[in-house]
Amino acid sequence: MTLSYDESVKKCFDILTIYEKASGSKVNYEKTKGMYIGSAKNNRPTFTKIVWTKDNVKTLGIHHGYNIQNDEIWKSIIDKMKNCVHVWKSRNLTYTGKTNSEKSLDLSLWLRN
Repeated sequence: MTLSYDESVKKCFDILTIYEKASGSKVNYEKTKGMYIGSAKNNRPTFTKIVWTKDNVKTLGIHHGYNIQNDEIWKSIIDKMKNCVHVWKSRNLTYTGKTNSEKSLDLSLWLRN
């Protein structure tokens, strides 16, 4: 989620508190990370219930931050694919089986990265 002002962050978590009470769900504040970007990059956080970071963050497979190395992301995906293909070579899969396995792998890697 992208918020523009410090007040927005507090208001967002106030709304999440209401949602928690209604649904029984809980926000894991220890895993929740905030990051100032743009002209606010060097601001000090006023909302202290979450962890603030200047490192890159991955959210739902999307990398956010200032020093994102796309080459490294792609190398990681390709290495995972190579490892799976290596394992599949030891199995007697038909071409259909290989195709279905590759499609499943591609989908899972896209969703994770």
